[in-house]
Amino acid sequence: MKVLLFTHHLEVGGSQMMAIELATAMRRMFGHEFVVFAGRGPLEPVLEQRQIRYIPTSYSWGWPKRQNMRELHAAIQSEKPDLIHIWDWWQYIDAIIPAYLSATPIMVTDTISERYSRPLPRHRMTTLSTPEFADLARRRGHTRVGTVVPAVDLERDNPNHVDGTAFRLEHGLTPDDFVLVTVSRLSRVLKEESLGRTIDAVRQLGRELPLKLVLVGDGDARERLEALAARTNEELGRQAVIFAGETLDPRPAYAAADAFIGMGTSAMRAMAYEKPVIVVGGDGFASALTPETGDYFAYYGIYGLGDGDPGNGRLVQLIREVATDRERAGAAGAYAGAFVRREFDVEKIASQLNAYYLAAAAVRAGLPTVAMDLLRSVPAWKVHRLVQRRLRRLFGSASR
Repeated sequence: MKVLLFTHHLEVGGSQMMAIELATAMRRMFGHEFVVFAGRGPLEPVLEQRQIRYIPTSYSWGWPKRQNMRELHAAIQSEKPDLIHIWDWWQYIDAIIPAYLSATPIMVTDTISERYSRPLPRHRMTTLSTPEFADLARRRGHTRVGTVVPAVDLERDNPNHVDGTAFRLEHGLTPDDFVLVTVSRLSRVLKEESLGRTIDAVRQLGRELPLKLVLVGDGDARERLEALAARTNEELGRQAVIFAGETLDPRPAYAAADAFIGMGTSAMRAMAYEKPVIVVGGDGFASALTPETGDYFAYYGIYGLGDGDPGNGRLVQLIREVATDRERAGAAGAYAGAFVRREFDVEKIASQLNAYYLAAAAVRAGLPTVAMDLLRSVPAWKVHRLVQRRLRRLFGSASR
């Protein structure tokens, strides 16, 4: 089967890396051919390394865009794929008409939303990133829906194959330091609050514990986070918060960590290195991955929303526990390794996705289905955009 993968830009993000990881695994396991259609970005060398063909596009935000549709139609006519796999719902708005004109089946995977996205199609094969979202979609009338959770390549992210020694030396981390690592886009939207709380927790604990926090990533919130880190470092009288910048290969950072703090796919990859994981989310959410919380995270995703309490006591306590109790930390790391192997192994997820591919490719949408999806998805998208305009007034152009 030939599959055209349609994502917006090849920026360093969980959605794009998930698409690449699964395409790599599915080509190996099932022999599918993949072509990526996306705007340019720093992940282009990763596609070249994985030997996945790439069609660059001048993709621009603000759907639907005629230029986006024209370029996609041209790619479909040239490549003649058996299936268009759209990564994240907003590209779907641009793909509806080109796919119909070429009679090419569509499958949509939504991975980026922290909540279920209303513009998703009800009558196309659609997969959501958590069982919670898939159940919600079914209750709201979606007739062809499944779950594709983020996947981790356990061979590539293997602690026996990656050494963190050089990373620790590069960033001045000593054997006496307890190293907390975060790998994340330093984004104002969805990320800045939890990243700021993590820096604040290091500030609170930094006098009593030899903590070092290393943030791996870049983004539009970096300047403000660096200012917060500078105040923390000055108060503690040492370099307790370190910015390592963006990298296409964060594996040495995971290997170098004593514990990981974060969310989503980066937290899952840290689990593969058998690191204790503290999950941070929005509105003050913080929880350790343990046997008691594993079922929650398997169903709701590696994220969470708190009660909005402005205090940071929960995160501070979780860091204190993992940094002062080596036995607890070792048990938490061992459980994290078992958890990721059970829930997020790329070969398991690729097999599930292959079944969805076969189901999606077997159905070509007729005009009534296209019309129903347009009548539903476009108005829902317009409502979404009204909300986003308000967010932009608060957060700037990072909101989409």
